[in-house]
Amino acid sequence: MAELTLESGRKKILEWMQANDVSYQDIATAFGYKNKQTVRDYITGDVDSTKANELVLRIISKFRIR
Repeated sequence: MAELTLESGRKKILEWMQANDVSYQDIATAFGYKNKQTVRDYITGDVDSTKANELVLRIISKFRIR
């Protein structure tokens, strides 16, 4: 089975963040992360793990990013 990748979702989140002037710190605060670097790594795909994918999906769902 092919591994789940969320590159298109990550790209849409980055576009949404830029269009809405949302920072990594804003996302970290909203989702209970202490470190904005972790959030940045997850959203940019520098870290591609189950936790990273879960955060990407939660952001897409919460803010209805399409």
